[in-house]
Amino acid sequence: MKGLAAAHAINTTATGAATGATVAFGTALKALPIGWILTAIGLLVGGIALLAKTIVTPAEKLKGLKESAKNFTEATDTAIEHWENLNRTISNYETAYYGIS
Repeated sequence: MKGLAAAHAINTTATGAATGATVAFGTALKALPIGWILTAIGLLVGGIALLAKTIVTPAEKLKGLKESAKNFTEATDTAIEHWENLNRTISNYETAYYGIS
């Protein structure tokens, strides 16, 4: 158990030292013009990556348009079928009505 506690203490100390060194390096880098340039490049690359994820390609738009056209065609065919059924029903009622008279 003592060995595990000692290893944990060493790990904690090393992690703290590495964190401090990283913060110090970041501060020094930000103070120099090269740091500004690298930060700007990083922000530019990040912005381009974000933009690329949000842009819809023409192929994706075309796929969506084709799907919408297919749905519209199916809905139109269904509406025409219902309209024809309604006309047949009215015709049947008229035939039955005038046939009885």
